[in-house]
Amino acid sequence: MTETTRSRDTDPLLSRDSAELHRVHHPHDELRHSFDATSDEEQHLQPTSPTDTFPHTPKIDYWNGLALIIGLQIGSGIFSSPGMITSHVNSLGASLVVWLVSGLLAWTGAATYAELGTSLPESGGPKAYFARVYGPLPSFLFLFTVIGCLKPGTVAIIAVVFASYATRMFGVESHEGSVLERCIAVGIIWCVISINMLGAKEGMRVGRYLAVLKVSAVCSVAVLGAATLLSGHAVPDFKRPLFEGSSTDLGDYALAFYSSLWAYEGWDNVNYITADLHNPTRLLPLILHSAQPLVITLYLLATLSYSTALPFPLLTSSHAIAVDFADAVVGRWGGVVFGGVVAASCVGALNATVFTASRLCTVAGSDGSIPRIFGWVHPERGTPIPGLLLQGSIGMLLVLLIPTFSRLTAFYGICGLAWYFTVGVAACVLRFKEPGLVRPYKASWGTLLGFVGVGGFMLVRGVIAEPGMTVAVSGFFVLGIVVFFLKGQPKMVTAPNDVGGN
Repeated sequence: MTETTRSRDTDPLLSRDSAELHRVHHPHDELRHSFDATSDEEQHLQPTSPTDTFPHTPKIDYWNGLALIIGLQIGSGIFSSPGMITSHVNSLGASLVVWLVSGLLAWTGAATYAELGTSLPESGGPKAYFARVYGPLPSFLFLFTVIGCLKPGTVAIIAVVFASYATRMFGVESHEGSVLERCIAVGIIWCVISINMLGAKEGMRVGRYLAVLKVSAVCSVAVLGAATLLSGHAVPDFKRPLFEGSSTDLGDYALAFYSSLWAYEGWDNVNYITADLHNPTRLLPLILHSAQPLVITLYLLATLSYSTALPFPLLTSSHAIAVDFADAVVGRWGGVVFGGVVAASCVGALNATVFTASRLCTVAGSDGSIPRIFGWVHPERGTPIPGLLLQGSIGMLLVLLIPTFSRLTAFYGICGLAWYFTVGVAACVLRFKEPGLVRPYKASWGTLLGFVGVGGFMLVRGVIAEPGMTVAVSGFFVLGIVVFFLKGQPKMVTAPNDVGGN
């Protein structure tokens, strides 16, 4: 038996469930099937028990992989973040810089994750990276944070964006964080939870039909913006100097950065498609370095498009910017159509998040990382009902306690950046700790250090700018540490003695 095999046998989550977690943790897994021409509508994606294995997804080529990575990132963020970003930095030019820097961070982060994912293809994701580099406590704390904070945080943010667009679409006057919007957000969370409780196939069918809407919508924004500019109907504010009135407070840029990073969310899952690529060593960097420039370009074009049709005061205050943009360009009917498209894409993204987060709870519960009740799966429907209820309950609690988009993204951003920074450091440490580890894809040192440096700086600035959210995140980390010691320390993962060059 090799040392690699022994290491997987010593950690329950990295043994019989490692392959399951490797697939389940993909936050938009239904997109993979929507771009796969050979996927079977009748194929069951969830086993009837946590010990069953997930069926292997057919291999994907360059174009399917490119569409998948782009689809993972383009979501509700580009329809909710632009106004918040511009209001923080107070100029169009500064907001474009924020979008560009965030996109570059996502690019370097995806390359970092790709190196770790191809080097440790069966490790079970970041949980195992932390176990290998830092030990069992950070490894458990990451899993605890994903299940209890990051996934429910994503649920809450998407639900809040849906509520904003739903009210605007029907012409209902309400302010962000109002009781009406909270009720709508909570309602859509439990609607999606209920659909997923009916069965895995029902939940997947909803996401499959909605997967491409968000990509089409952001492309439409860019086209309409170009038409507005070329026709000479751009608003006077568009002609003002790009950086006039820009904020000089780094804290404002950190908060704007969190909103833009949310819009790029999905880049951190690039390593979860490596097992399904025909030739990951060649295709992964090709897909990665094709997708990221395209997404960055689309986001910059969309931001410019919004500014061509919306006066600056409206641009900085809008919480449903696609509706306001369509109202200004094509009239009220356009606002209703865009509102419906964005709301539908939110439902698809919410469905994907709930679907995968609940199954992550199942895997973690089945091995005792969290209470085993969350490992239970309905024997007939194949649905992880306790996991669904857990994600829905925490998501609802976040909506009620932190009801605004800006506050939720600050909470999510501080928590997420803390782990992104830690993963970047782990990749650097692993270069020195295990120089002989086979790395099919190897990011440059400039990429790794850029990811760690920019991520760490933005994390520190965000902590200073949002002390309240920092206390909340820190409290959650402390709770995770307490739970870790109360449940007993798991066995350490032995680092395998890989042989081979870089």
